Amino acid sequence: MGLFSFTSGKVVDGFARQLARDFFNECKRPDRATTKTKAFEKRADQALVGIYARAKAFREERRLGVINRARFAKGFQDELASLGMAPELVSRVTTALVTSALSG
Repeated sequence: MGLFSFTSGKVVDGFARQLARDFFNECKRPDRATTKTKAFEKRADQALVGIYARAKAFREERRLGVINRARFAKGFQDELASLGMAPELVSRVTTALVTSALSG
């Protein structure tokens, strides 16, 4: 990479949206009546660990600046919301992603 390396906004948006879809698919509940809350929480925690690791690797590999980090977080948040996740959960997951994987 050169002195003025550049990561396209389309690349950032695409990866953020794919990461959100992967998280949603890994932790969605097949049926509320048969799914235990503890099992869901464990599955969601495991999915989050993987998502954080992938986001951090992407940030470091692409050397994302502040603008692209914000773009990444917004794309991730918008995709989770469009998939029908509860707004409170979307906010909590996105905030955790920003503090753990996109900061630093």
